[in-house]
Amino acid sequence: MATGALAYMAISKQNSFGTATTSWNYTCFVSESLVHQMDRLTIECLQASLVEGGVLPGITRSQGDIVLEPHPIQVGHFMRSTFGQSSSTALGSGYAHTFNFRLADWSGKSPLPCYTMEVYRGTGESVSFQFTDCIFPRMQLDINANALVRATFASLGRVTSLMTANVTSAVAGMPTGTPWTWAIASVSIAGIAPEYFETLQFVADNPCDGIPILNASTLWAKYARGTTRPNIRISGRCDLESLQEYNRFAQQSVGQLIVHLASMVSSGALMTITVPNFLYDTFPVQVRDGGRITVDFTGRGVFNTGSQTAMTITLVNTFASY
Repeated sequence: MATGALAYMAISKQNSFGTATTSWNYTCFVSESLVHQMDRLTIECLQASLVEGGVLPGITRSQGDIVLEPHPIQVGHFMRSTFGQSSSTALGSGYAHTFNFRLADWSGKSPLPCYTMEVYRGTGESVSFQFTDCIFPRMQLDINANALVRATFASLGRVTSLMTANVTSAVAGMPTGTPWTWAIASVSIAGIAPEYFETLQFVADNPCDGIPILNASTLWAKYARGTTRPNIRISGRCDLESLQEYNRFAQQSVGQLIVHLASMVSSGALMTITVPNFLYDTFPVQVRDGGRITVDFTGRGVFNTGSQTAMTITLVNTFASY
């Protein structure tokens, strides 16, 4: 009987499009929905019958979401693909890694860096699923009061195959460390550190599509950028203890939004999210009942000419380079 608690996940950076690698970085995860999908081409010719004439296979690929309690080191691999790049510099006894949208494509076959993934699903068999040419074009980061921080990455994969699982290596290779919680998060907006934000959600979307070509294959031939631009969307809930944030919305004021996730342990990993130009889209003040009034708002990060980005994530840990 397959049991989810026995599952493991590993990720390996690819050097080129189309070539799987096995330099595995094992990572803890909460859930995954990576599904091997296959389009169906229905035969429509008429042949003296009311029943379908049959189907043929179309494009095959993998697609789904990966939910993490982001580990301070392993989350950087996923973020590198979402933003298209990372840069690393030495900082004391550790390293500082910077992620923001890259303007140039990773390769002629993919705008975003590709990874090979291994997912063992606790089947009791020594077989796991391998997904090659995976990209993670969308990241959602949730910071909610009285909860662990969670990250969700949307995945597109080109090739699905089976490989020999190695549970022993996975157990030995699992990272140690403590995930971030809401209790170490601090917020600053327009230079002020308010204490009324209850939840924050950051979505970095770098749209990409798989492209089929007439090349005698049912696999995508490459990835291409989508029809919508890379964008940053921000939402959350705040306590209405004043009209300060409503006034920002009404006046359409643009301010810098910074969220800092401090270390859970001494000299541990840090994450700082900086949105240089944050703008409210909606700020619906309303009385829903006789209780406390809160506001569920939405907003976005717009391009800042000074920093040349709409959002920057800085990750400080002991990993040398992504």
